[in-house]
Order: sequence, then structure tokens, then C-alpha cells
Amino acid sequence: MTKADLIERLEKEGGSRELDAEIFAATSDDHATYWSLKRYQTGHEEFLRSCKRDGLVVGPTGCGTIGSVSTPNLTTSLDAATALCEKKTETREQLVAALDQGMNLWFVSGEVPQKIAKYVIIALLRALEDGK
Repeated sequence: MTKADLIERLEKEGGSRELDAEIFAATSDDHATYWSLKRYQTGHEEFLRSCKRDGLVVGPTGCGTIGSVSTPNLTTSLDAATALCEKKTETREQLVAALDQGMNLWFVSGEVPQKIAKYVIIALLRALEDGK
């Protein structure tokens, strides 16, 4: 799933454990996480979907076994969203820009404050997609 696909799903669906797992896998530098996403996309789909609904990124050894990673609540926790921004941005300016853009998206949306994390993640994914 591309970053554009993730952004589209976030805008339509809002936050979920399944999207947390997808975003975690898409932004991870961990080879096992990348492998897990590819396995999810190519086989054992229903089994793996149930793992993703529970917020698990499936490792090479399968769902719920050694190698699985429980993802942070990226789409519903501002702390988790901010931590991901800190990890994926290289400079303080990039971090501030991603957080500022996320806050602006949230403000324009008119949604309740509990939805801020979703918009911070959308801003980060857009920045990563653009190579900023």
C-alpha cells in the first residue's frame, strides 16, 4: 500500500488499529516489517487482516509469534504520532513543519481534538511521499 493509499484511507476511515499497522509497516526501516507487509499483500490475507485489526505487524514467524510487533496507536494517539514524526524527520525544522501542517489540517477539518493524531500522520505521510 502506497503512502497516497494510506492518506486516502485515513481521510475516509479515520484512525484504526489496522491502519496503525499499515502505517507502521510503511514507515519502518525494519526489513522484517517490510517482509510482513509484502506477505500481507500477497497471501494468507484473511489471517493477516485479523492480525492487523489487532494492531500487529506480522513478522517472518507469523502472527502473534516471535517476530510480531505490536504497533503504537499512531492514528489515535498524539504522543505516538509525534514520536513517529520525530523518528522520521531529519531536522527540527522538518519536525515542526510536519506537526504544524497536521495541526492546520485538523483545525480546518473542524473535528474534535481527539482526531489531531490522524492529521499529524497524514501530514507526515505527505512529507515522506514528497521526499521532504
